[in-house]
Amino acid sequence: MRAALIQMPVTEDKRENLETACRRLREVKARGADVAVLPEMFCCPYDNACFRAYGEEEGGEAQSALSAAVPVVGSILSDAAESVLAGAGLMRGMVGTLGTLAVAGLCLLPLLRLGCQYALYQAASLVAAAVGPKKLVKLLSMLGDAFALVLAMTGTSAVLLLISLLSSMTALAPG
Repeated sequence: MRAALIQMPVTEDKRENLETACRRLREVKARGADVAVLPEMFCCPYDNACFRAYGEEEGGEAQSALSAAVPVVGSILSDAAESVLAGAGLMRGMVGTLGTLAVAGLCLLPLLRLGCQYALYQAASLVAAAVGPKKLVKLLSMLGDAFALVLAMTGTSAVLLLISLLSSMTALAPG
């Protein structure tokens, strides 16, 4: 599969922007692209004030014009955000707030397991430093450092998951 990343100048003329995008899509398709990625705001100037004036319903002029050329990536993140909110709403409706927090707690179990393994390697390194050969001490220390990195990455992912879950629940809260 070949992908094309398209950069293009954007003007205040929506029709001109669509024509440019379609022309670029035809060009990359002719070069063998199966998928094309356009700039996130290819229909209008990069300005929040333009959203309403240039916006359109699903299946509007821009989507119709571009989808005929090649598959176009452009709304994946917004589709994913809608899926996350829908999933959070479904989960909250089925199991309630306490159930949702229990699911979040289950997601934290790998973090706790890695934390215990990290502590064990650090303790083994400390004991080996007193009685073991230097190579063993160095190996245990390096394993502990590796676990520390994995622990940090897993912890960051767990915090992001928790923030996502809580913000989704907050967004769905009646009010």
